[in-house]
Amino acid sequence: MLVRLDATGAEMVGMDAPQFGKNISDAFQTYRNNRYQEVSNAYKAAQEAGETAQPVSYKSINDLIAKETEGRPTKKAQNPLYSIVEEELKANDPQGTGMISVNAMEDIRKLINEEADPSKKGSVRLGKQIKGQIDKATENAGGDLYKEARAKNREFEAEFEDQGIIRDINRLKKGTSDRVVPLENLADKLVFKGTGADVQAVFSTLEKMGPEGQQLAKELRGYAAEKIRQEATKGVGRDIEGRPYVSTAALRSEEHT
Repeated sequence: MLVRLDATGAEMVGMDAPQFGKNISDAFQTYRNNRYQEVSNAYKAAQEAGETAQPVSYKSINDLIAKETEGRPTKKAQNPLYSIVEEELKANDPQGTGMISVNAMEDIRKLINEEADPSKKGSVRLGKQIKGQIDKATENAGGDLYKEARAKNREFEAEFEDQGIIRDINRLKKGTSDRVVPLENLADKLVFKGTGADVQAVFSTLEKMGPEGQQLAKELRGYAAEKIRQEATKGVGRDIEGRPYVSTAALRSEEHT
């Protein structure tokens, strides 16, 4: 069903595409930064309370890497995350005890988030596998403050790392200053180019942002309504009052893009 533009509450329809994309990008980045700061503060509190100093075993991580790469040097070379994690483990355990601190484990988790490259086959999958082993290794470590920090971090990663549509809003191509999704294409990406689950995730995050995010949700609905209207009336005739006839075929096509 075609949504009337004036029913969306949008105020930015017709805005220059790169500027509209920048407005969206900035809002998501600010919200992400605020959420990340909450996670960082929670970990800092646990660290200052001494709850991240406990040593834990990293054997399961080594076992996972060995199982996947033994006799497969090409596979290891193609996915740098294997070597990056191995090097970090050795650097944090120069004596080879098989144990590193919870704090070191969490640092490796952060590094995985930074180094995992969605454009490289297997990188994100491996990152999730290793983080799963970190979760198991640290599950019963620390105290209440650390458990709270872990819970906040899980929520953060579920929203900003695990959902590609959200992760890619401000992601840069590895080793460049080029955006994965150019600003001028961002609105299209969020409302037309993803799956139904992707669109739901975008609007769910916008709702959590408060008034600014809720207004942006209206702007995206307005953008979608206007684009559908334009596509539905493209190349069609007009009635006696100059109003374009709506092409139902074009409308169905755009609604299913």
